[in-house]
Amino acid sequence: EYWPQRLGIEHHHGALLLRGLPHGPRPHQARPERHHRAGVLAAYRGRRHPGNKAGFQRPERRRQIDLKSQRSEGLSADQPGEGKRLPGRDAMNKQLTFLAGCVGVALLLSNCQRHTDDPAPNSDLRTTRWLLVQTDAMPVAVSSYSEDYKSYIQFATSGNQVVGQASCDALGAQFALGSAGQLSISQLSLAKSSCSSPYVANRYLTALAQTSRYAISHDTLRLYDAQATQPRLIFQAKP
Repeated sequence: EYWPQRLGIEHHHGALLLRGLPHGPRPHQARPERHHRAGVLAAYRGRRHPGNKAGFQRPERRRQIDLKSQRSEGLSADQPGEGKRLPGRDAMNKQLTFLAGCVGVALLLSNCQRHTDDPAPNSDLRTTRWLLVQTDAMPVAVSSYSEDYKSYIQFATSGNQVVGQASCDALGAQFALGSAGQLSISQLSLAKSSCSSPYVANRYLTALAQTSRYAISHDTLRLYDAQATQPRLIFQAKP
């Protein structure tokens, strides 16, 4: 009688009726796996942080999020524990700008030093024949008179004599040297010829008489008077 009742089989007016199998296990049978699942679920819910929508996260997932936050704050991802700050873009731009400014200033100073006219030793002044290339602001090259290209000046290696030529006119004078590039030219004389060039010759002789100092830079001689900041006469060393 037990098994037909357990299986839901009943006799009804000579017919067998099957009501259906009972649900769940027998009372004396337990399901230990169900209790194990309940414990895991309770532990899972216990690790959820209140108010945190993300809920439970895997440890490796949390580490990836921490590394991303450290990168966004400028920390090194290779050494997250040390908190070493990487240089920002603004700081690098400032450093590059500073270095570029230093290089520009250095080039400017070197350029100025290269073009500064310093008084040269007397030996450079005396041992060279200087060809005239400019009187005041007028280059000799613009002159239409070919004899102007022959103009030159030369200081004697001994004594104080000056010899030279203004166009095709020979000239002579006396000179005196002082300290710090001081130079004076006096007692000018000119032997005029039939091929003289009054325009260049007059400017040339006038500027020579007013010379007060000189400067040599490479192969260029410049003569100044007492007032002008620009050279009155410019000469090139003859090759």
